[in-house]
Amino acid sequence: GNGDNKDSTPDNSPFAGFQNSSNHGPINIKSDTMSFDYKNNVVVFSGKVHAVQADSELTSNTLHVLMNKQSQIQTMIADGNVRMSQGTRWATGDHAVLDENIHTLVLTGSPVVHDGKDQIAGTKITVYLQTNKSEVTDPKAVIFPRESKKPNNGVAPATVPDKADAGR
Repeated sequence: GNGDNKDSTPDNSPFAGFQNSSNHGPINIKSDTMSFDYKNNVVVFSGKVHAVQADSELTSNTLHVLMNKQSQIQTMIADGNVRMSQGTRWATGDHAVLDENIHTLVLTGSPVVHDGKDQIAGTKITVYLQTNKSEVTDPKAVIFPRESKKPNNGVAPATVPDKADAGR
């Protein structure tokens, strides 16, 4: 495909902006405090964490960023009042783990994903960022019907001959 099919691209995911940091520009992170463990390549942001990458945002109480020896992000772990958003889509929960190696985001702690008015809750929500597929454990969904773009689902209204035409 040429990337025009929005339904199959990972950019449809509420977490797409966080999916692959090398493809979406820098991640700007603000917090009250930050600590860096050089030996283990771990950065911990604490207090009013706000991360922005492209048009995606993440807020949480803490954010642990685990990197490899080349300072590439391997895993991001957000805890406490987690909210990830992109456009009209957002997700909330108590705990989120973004694994760059297997391209997954796992939300736990009363996770809820919203897309406009629609919402899906569960005990665990796993988003596969490369395929834009999700799995929800113990799902509870509220989904609103979409209005058709064409009246009568694109079918022309039936023409009923009037009685004067019946005898011709």
